[in-house]
Amino acid sequence: MLPFVIAGLIAFACFVPFIYLSVVMAWMELQTTGTAYYGKSRHERRHFRRALQMHGQILRPVLYLLNRLSPFRFENASFKVRELAGPKSTCTPQSFQRAFEYQPSSNDVFVVTHMQCGTTWMQQLVLLVLHRGQDCLAEDGTSLNAVSPWLEAKSSVSVHDAPTMGPINQRVIKTHLPFSHVPFRSHAKYIYIVQDPVSCYASWVDFLRTHLQSRLPAAATIEAWFTSSLEMWWGSWPEHVSGWWQQAQQNSNILLVRWEDMQSNLTAVVQQVNAFLNLPSLANEELAMILRHASLEHMQANEDLFEITPPHLLQNTTSLLKRDTADRMQDVGTDQRRRIQQWAEKQLSRNGVPGDQLFGSDSAAHVPEGAPADVAVSLVNA
Repeated sequence: MLPFVIAGLIAFACFVPFIYLSVVMAWMELQTTGTAYYGKSRHERRHFRRALQMHGQILRPVLYLLNRLSPFRFENASFKVRELAGPKSTCTPQSFQRAFEYQPSSNDVFVVTHMQCGTTWMQQLVLLVLHRGQDCLAEDGTSLNAVSPWLEAKSSVSVHDAPTMGPINQRVIKTHLPFSHVPFRSHAKYIYIVQDPVSCYASWVDFLRTHLQSRLPAAATIEAWFTSSLEMWWGSWPEHVSGWWQQAQQNSNILLVRWEDMQSNLTAVVQQVNAFLNLPSLANEELAMILRHASLEHMQANEDLFEITPPHLLQNTTSLLKRDTADRMQDVGTDQRRRIQQWAEKQLSRNGVPGDQLFGSDSAAHVPEGAPADVAVSLVNA
């Protein structure tokens, strides 16, 4: 009888860590859906992150074993709705469907990018323009995702509960949806940021490394996924860019901005965004505050306000803002860089998009109807 008791105790002891993991995962999901996490105070969010790190340390052996037995695969981490792939970690088929069905109002300002192409930076810039330079996030310790909804994600303030801001009560909405799937209305405004495809790829690798750590797939696997039109989340880079570029030729309520120009001439971009939103001209003091609060240094100092996704057990503490520089493409090997660049240029050309206007030295700005011409410095010609 005793051997059976001992065997039963051993079996139970082996299962306890997995039961503990299941409980922690359920708790984590409950604490990070909707505004359960982003709606907390800064102190409460820090407390949650510390608690999660503690659980992660205790569960490290179990997580290591599971990672060895079940390596990360993009197909297992993805879903599709209307032929558009999305990540299971931050979105669901239901959240995608709700995004497709949303009816934009004239107060909505959409900040749109292919993921990892400057979304958070532009969200902060638009908020600062609406508040005339005042950084309400840093003053109150409020998370960006508590005021600016991510349209197709499951963890942020909902678009219907998001606050309106500025002199004409505008709402700033983040989305990575391609034009083919975005809820588009002529009375809403859309700011699209485009970044060099190799730099975008380098940022994606950083993002995946932060969230997957030892489960990070091989470089060839990531490249194959990044260049896939069907498996890449939110569609491939050239298809995403082509769709928005083509529509910007016909719609004055779409503003295209190069990420590289935000790096080289942020003043011009701020003025362009201000004009595009039909706001009064910025005073010198207001412009100076916007530039200061949109700087990399300021955002790094308040990085917890700009979390892209809620924390989880596998996430490390590497900063995703630390390499927000114009030379990101240098982090990609020469051969890989050439392959990605040639692939992107070929796809753009096939879609009739002039790549030299997007990434050439003579890029000009797309000026919305009625905008002053002198703020059109270094932005994408549309």
